[in-house]
This record gives sequence, structure tokens and C-alpha cells, in this order.
Amino acid sequence: MRRTQHTLSFYFIIFLILASAPNAEAQVSSPPDSVNFAFLPAISFNSDLGLIGGGLANWYVYKDQHVPFHRYISLAAIASTKGLASFDLFVDKPFAFDTKFRLSYQVYVARFFEDPYFGVGNYTRDVYDQDPGVDNYFSFRSFNSGLDVQLRYPLTKRSKFGQLDLKATALVHYETPWDNSPDQLISVSPPPGNKGTHLALWGTGLTWENRDSEFRTTRGTYGEFNIQIGSDLLGSSGNSFIMNNDLRSFFTFHLIKDITLANRLL
Repeated sequence: MRRTQHTLSFYFIIFLILASAPNAEAQVSSPPDSVNFAFLPAISFNSDLGLIGGGLANWYVYKDQHVPFHRYISLAAIASTKGLASFDLFVDKPFAFDTKFRLSYQVYVARFFEDPYFGVGNYTRDVYDQDPGVDNYFSFRSFNSGLDVQLRYPLTKRSKFGQLDLKATALVHYETPWDNSPDQLISVSPPPGNKGTHLALWGTGLTWENRDSEFRTTRGTYGEFNIQIGSDLLGSSGNSFIMNNDLRSFFTFHLIKDITLANRLL
């Protein structure tokens, strides 16, 4: 009974926060037809990855008064001195194929020459005592790639209560070690999936959008609920079930300058 009371109190507090948050009736109006481009270079150092360099490029295409944009493209790439190379492409297209559907997809590819591996489970306890002095004994070469697709359809029109979207999702992921010496630990004591593993997750969910802007939010609320299922019958190496949710609230107050407070409630 006490747990039930605490749960009800928790959701009541969330309801008060959401009820007191200002409504966001519409996204910021789309500017005239144009293309905005931005590039952010990056450099870093990590003892496991070495010296890392790369960058992020964003394209915002505004056309036909589509809100929040006609098309958004993000391209990221990094490389390191220890053999990490990663490429990521993300595309978001509202009104896909001249319909109400919003299509987004992400394609990624990565490989790493010195991915760490210290054995399976409890066998890692004395793993350092077993080091035979072989080069890269506790590391291996890995490769992974994937495709993540999301399709959203509005169930309600945009109003002061926001917009509710139904969505379908698909995620395909492949990962495998490659070109490793038989003297390395991953070959001596291989984990499950050492010959390569693939994952296919199929799902559905809901997205509630009630922010004044997706990118420069100052007020409103946002929530989503997702379910994903994977099995060998659906293309995965194994069975899996994933359920997650997200609920956030935003509001802005003035203290010398405007400050936006973002709260993750769930």
C-alpha cells in the first residue's frame, strides 16, 4: 500500500509540473526557402583511442514553408591514431513523399583496431596473471555497422495540447571481430558471437511533441514511449524485448538573461 501511495504521489507531482508548464502552440515558423550549413571540427585525446580528430556537418534545408524544416542532414566522422574510424549519417525528412509521414534514418559504420577484451564474466578476475606477453593480447579488431529507421504519422493536429504521433521503428545492426591473431585472448577464450552477430529490432511507439521548438526549446513538454522486439524468426541472432519511455518538461525564466531549465521526468 505504501508503494502505491508513493507511486501515485510521484505521478501527481509530474501532473502538476506538466499542468503548470506553458503550452507551445507551434514550432518556430520556417524561414524562406534557403539552405543553412554548419561545420564543427573536433579534436581530443584518450589513452584507449589515442589522438582523435573529426568533425560534424549539418545541413538545414527550408522549403515550401515546411515546419520545422524541409530536410535535415547530419554527417559525422572521426578517426584516431589507434585505429578507430567511424562514419555516421542521419537524415530527417518531414512530409516524406509528399505525405504526412515523417521519415528519419541513421546509417553508421565503424571499425577499431584495438577494441579491449578481457574475457567473459568471472574469468576476468585473474586475467592479467594469464598474460603471455603477446602483442595486443587484450584487444582485438572489430567492425560494426547498422541502419536505424523511424517513421512517424500524426494522430492529432498540432494544437495548444501538442501533437501525438504514432511511429514504427526498425533497427538492423551487425558486429564482428576480424583479422585477429590466434594468440590473442579473443581467439583463445572466445565469447558468444565471436564469429559475428546481427540484430534486427522491429517496434512501434508514440511521440508527444509540445515544445515551442525542437532545436531551441524554451517551453513546453515532450514525451515518447517505445517497444522493440527481436527474435531469430525476425532476423536476429537471438531474442530480445526492449521497452523504454521518456518524458521531459522545459520552461524559461529571466535572471540577468533568459535561462531555460530542462527536466527529465521519466
